[in-house]
Amino acid sequence: MAGSARDLKPKAGDSEKITINLGYVDLGHIDLLVQEGFYANRTDFIRTAIRNQIDRHGD
Repeated sequence: MAGSARDLKPKAGDSEKITINLGYVDLGHIDLLVQEGFYANRTDFIRTAIRNQIDRHGD
């Protein structure tokens, strides 16, 4: 049956797309770190930053 609660349950590894607004300066810093090879892309940087903050506040 389509649309059942079971069908809507998220699976492991699923993600949700979000939109954020960043200033040009912050975005430039991110792009520089990506260009220098510290991160694969902007998404990698943002995911890492979020996980670091979650870990930091987990105590």
